[in-house]
Amino acid sequence: EIAVAQSVGGIPIRILPMNFYASVALAQVYVYFSDVAWFLLWPWFERPGPLNLGTIFASEMAWAPLLALTAQAGHSFADMFAELQVQFDKFDVRSAAVTEESDRGFIYASIEDLFDGSLDAFNDKVRTTFKAAAMHSLTGQRAMIPYWGILLLDLPAFPWFLSMSSSTPHLPFWYRVQQFVSGVSTVFCVWPLLFAAAMELGRRCATRTRRVGARVAAYLSIGVFVQAMGNVWCELAFGVGGRRQPGVGLWTAAVVTVTVNGLAWPAVVW
Repeated sequence: EIAVAQSVGGIPIRILPMNFYASVALAQVYVYFSDVAWFLLWPWFERPGPLNLGTIFASEMAWAPLLALTAQAGHSFADMFAELQVQFDKFDVRSAAVTEESDRGFIYASIEDLFDGSLDAFNDKVRTTFKAAAMHSLTGQRAMIPYWGILLLDLPAFPWFLSMSSSTPHLPFWYRVQQFVSGVSTVFCVWPLLFAAAMELGRRCATRTRRVGARVAAYLSIGVFVQAMGNVWCELAFGVGGRRQPGVGLWTAAVVTVTVNGLAWPAVVW
């Protein structure tokens, strides 16, 4: 299949290790349970006040462990991509496994017909052109994984956002508009940014820490720190922007909402 696609040209191919899909699917389960945990903890700790420490504590309890696991995933993805790079560098069609050994000669002959009678030409094509395209689709961005991969991981956040929005019909119109705008930014920008930050920090810490205990502590610290950054954004967007803070006027809330949401979208594009 690779030989045919490369000989024709212009046919996009995406190479992803099965472990990547399995990790994303498992992460979706973790995100789901973290969101449910937040809904269970939030009513117990929610308290009125200028700074809702109860909500912040509930968020740390529910989502910091998730981000710690995300940091560990960053290390795993880095190892996975490094292994894939090595496999491309060592690729040799002659060592490929076949279901029926009797088919090997037919496969070789077909590839030679497509690549000027040379298996080595095909090997070189895979090790250079195809490798560059495949690795770019995985690592051609600043984040550890592509944005679409993080959105797959973040799928349970969509019903979380809808659930939050469904509890606001009785509230003032401004609050509902702000809730919707900031909620969309949270799902499509803030959470992807938090996941990307946790993965990157996890990858960097893992390269400097060899002991298992120290690495676990590093992952947990990353989870708490990254979630704290998320709490700051949420307090600005939903607390000040939603006029839940005492003394916040409509225009102040509007400026804060536009500012924090306006910064979130360029950040996720970057």
